[in-house]
Amino acid sequence: AKAAQGGYVGYGSPAFGQFAIAGELVENPDEQQVIELIRRHHKSGKSLQQVADWLNQNGYTTKRGQQWQRISVKRV
Repeated sequence: AKAAQGGYVGYGSPAFGQFAIAGELVENPDEQQVIELIRRHHKSGKSLQQVADWLNQNGYTTKRGQQWQRISVKRV
C-alpha cells in the first residue's frame, strides 16, 4: 500500500544521494554535491573512468565508503 502511494517501502538501500527517515526518502546534501560533481565532470567530456579516478584522488567515497569504480559512477 505504501509503494502504491509513492512511499519508500524499504527494499534494499536507498540510491546514492538519498537516505530513509521514518520510511520516507530524503535527499542527502553531501551525496547530492557528489552527484553534481559527477554530472559536471562527465558533461565536460571526461570518461566514466576519469570521473571515478578524479573522485578517488579527491577523497570522495561511495555510499558504503569504497573507492569509486567506473560502473559505480555510471549507476549514479
